[in-house]
Amino acid sequence: MQDIMIDADELPVITSDSATLLEVLTVIENYKLGFALCVNAQGILQGIIANADVRKAIIKNYNNITQLTAATLLNPKPLVIQADNTITQLLALVRTQQFPVLYLPVINPAQQLVGALTFNNLIKGE
Repeated sequence: MQDIMIDADELPVITSDSATLLEVLTVIENYKLGFALCVNAQGILQGIIANADVRKAIIKNYNNITQLTAATLLNPKPLVIQADNTITQLLALVRTQQFPVLYLPVINPAQQLVGALTFNNLIKGE
């Protein structure tokens, strides 16, 4: 995965689950990938916040929108792939999902975020 992933230092990463809705949206918008990743102080992936997660939270909490934080938007159990997995394993993983997979966080054995795959970049060969 390391040959085809975007490195963690080039990704929209939030290091606090107390980040406000505006902070989350700003990170997502600045990187233009459609998601933000949340890690703790040790770099361990805590979850992902996708555009769809933000929309659903706004609809559900419309009257309390200012109370939304990264913690309330976060999908704490995202689909991930290990850094040492092969393309064959990646394709097998994607085939088993009942939803479209647009991006995948890449983690190491210690659950630390090392990168992400976006299928747009894969198709473009970037």
